[in-house]
Amino acid sequence: MTKRLQEIEDSYKNLLHAIKESDTFNESLVIEDIVKTSFKLIQQLFDVSFLTLGVYNNRSKGLDLLGISKEKEVISRRFEDMKDSNRWSVYCYQSQQDILFSGQNHFPEKHFSNLLFNDSLHTRESFIYVPLTMNNKQMGVLSVQSIKKNEFTQQDVEKIKILANYISLCLISIETKNELKKVALELEEARNYFELKISNRTDKIKKQKKEIEEQNRNLSEQREMMLKLSKTLEEINTDLERQSMVARKTDNAIMVMDAVGNILWLNECFNRLYEYTHEKFQQVRGTNILQTSFNPNIGELLDKCITTKQVVHYDALNVKGDGTEVWTHTTLTPVLNDEGDITHLLTIDTDITELKEAQLKIEKQSLDITNSIHYAARIQKAVLPSKEELKQLFSDYFVIYRPRNIVSGDFYWHYQKNDKIVIAVADCTGHGVPGGFMSMLGIAFLNEIVASDSLRSAAQVLELLRLKVKLSLRQTGKINETSDGMDIALIIADTKREKLFFSGAFNKLLLNRNGKVTEYQGNKMPIGIYISDNIPFTDHVIDFKKDDCFYLFTDGVIDQFGGPNDRKFSLKKLKSLVTQNGSLAMKEQKKIYNDALDNWMGSADYQIDDICFMGFKF
Repeated sequence: MTKRLQEIEDSYKNLLHAIKESDTFNESLVIEDIVKTSFKLIQQLFDVSFLTLGVYNNRSKGLDLLGISKEKEVISRRFEDMKDSNRWSVYCYQSQQDILFSGQNHFPEKHFSNLLFNDSLHTRESFIYVPLTMNNKQMGVLSVQSIKKNEFTQQDVEKIKILANYISLCLISIETKNELKKVALELEEARNYFELKISNRTDKIKKQKKEIEEQNRNLSEQREMMLKLSKTLEEINTDLERQSMVARKTDNAIMVMDAVGNILWLNECFNRLYEYTHEKFQQVRGTNILQTSFNPNIGELLDKCITTKQVVHYDALNVKGDGTEVWTHTTLTPVLNDEGDITHLLTIDTDITELKEAQLKIEKQSLDITNSIHYAARIQKAVLPSKEELKQLFSDYFVIYRPRNIVSGDFYWHYQKNDKIVIAVADCTGHGVPGGFMSMLGIAFLNEIVASDSLRSAAQVLELLRLKVKLSLRQTGKINETSDGMDIALIIADTKREKLFFSGAFNKLLLNRNGKVTEYQGNKMPIGIYISDNIPFTDHVIDFKKDDCFYLFTDGVIDQFGGPNDRKFSLKKLKSLVTQNGSLAMKEQKKIYNDALDNWMGSADYQIDDICFMGFKF
């Protein structure tokens, strides 16, 4: 049964991966695939006649029902409104309660809907309903039904709830992918819109500037002839300077100031954007940019612009005259005379409210995804051996466990049966979420193997593990087929006879005895499909003594780049550290190895792979 549950878990992981990685995404087909896959896998656990998936439709305020039956393995679709709370699907969704009917319960006021299968409803003698919920969000219901009485038990309800969790994860992934596509489209439209606006505005200002420069040249040639009209000419030049700085009919809010930020003029768009007249703006907000700006660092920004005589950009959340808020991007520009002195300051404000809201939405979605991965890490940590369990196995030990991302593709595992102790350290294909899925698969398979095996040989455990991985991932050696698997080091310690059996798939075992380190090689092939996977794994038999120290590790330790020449940490360096420090208590050794890795990589951001390093003695 554990094997079947693990196969079910792996199938849903593949569905999740396909949803996340797919470039061509059809939500309807993906949900149908979820229903077909769920029905096929559940039939391995129970005698199920019907399966129904109800996905809540927020726009229609009801359940989109998708059903499949043993008799006709095709998807049926119908819509279930929420008016009749005596229908099982509606009752389960509204109450958020699990429902188990085994043919003995009586709920005369409740009834099925025959919307999907048009069958005789009284033939359904047993059924289970569970709600689909993720992060307190109600997403729908899942139901399995049988024509046999007493087909399901409360334990079966728990299994169906596990499936419901995976289906909920798939639905969340579908919803998140749809949201991301929508937000990406909105961002692309906003970017195109602003690029067009900026381009049009730039062309208009260039044209006006060229016209003004031509006018100034004409005025310069006539200056000596117009001495008597100097006062009039000064007024014209002042007006021309203002026209050279701003375009009165631009779509951006423009403010002209003197050299120290006192407000001289606001354009019409400024009044429309902020809902203020010039007079009201100065009365309510002030007469200087230091008073009117909502950017908390406006003093530093203004000083930078004046000191460097360079353009400064900044964003701010402003409160308009009607009390509403608007996000703006501001360009603060100094206007220089021929001597290079600042004569005026100019601000051009662009409304970026829609862009900011889209940005905040993406940040929230990213946070939701990260929180889901953190929750997955908690689940992964829960299946690893606890400190209390390891203390009962060893006289002294340490574990260094460093996922590169939030969840890890490395894992360590243990099992004890009478006088035999089994320990494994493994490195699964990939890291992060994909590696985490593989690690959960590996732990489940190991638990299943040792529960049914006599533990005579470490190599035999690895061969059984290889077979289960190949079967569960459907690895046959065909082209373009998945080659996922794991590298592993596994020992079986017979504490009564003081013998240790080691076998490895690429991974090694180090033994420190009285300051001398011995290396035991694993076979150069992984757990999974491989060109030479018909070759059996090798058993190493070791007579161990009281103070012998054993070390298991993944390649994330020795392949970590760093140091002065950015090279690999290397097996040679690790063996040297073990030789020098093997006589110390395991707690002290752990600190030394941790410090060595930290100093080597320089920064935690430079970690290239998951790291798992375990030392112990019996």
